[in-house]
Amino acid sequence: MKNAARRTRDMVGLLLSPANAAPYKALAIACDGIEIRKEIWGIVVLQKNAYLRAPSLAKAQSMSLMAVRIGHFSIWMEVFRERKEVRKELIRTFKADPQCFSRNSM
Repeated sequence: MKNAARRTRDMVGLLLSPANAAPYKALAIACDGIEIRKEIWGIVVLQKNAYLRAPSLAKAQSMSLMAVRIGHFSIWMEVFRERKEVRKELIRTFKADPQCFSRNSM
């Protein structure tokens, strides 16, 4: 089992640094994953800024529907960590188990 885990780790480049560009070119999976998460983070921050200009339940619901299509639940939850009303909608729309989150974070 340990050999399979090592081969998987090496295949996707989990321990490689972006500073070492040559290995990333050979293992585009890891590089693409990092770039995609950065891009999604930027999109979510833009959505948060738009939401904060005029917060409402309708906006939170609409945004959470879009979030499901984009994915990356953990990014949405982190960017909106201080907006319980949005986090509650994200949990509902992503069909996450509310019991996995403390009452203070919802």
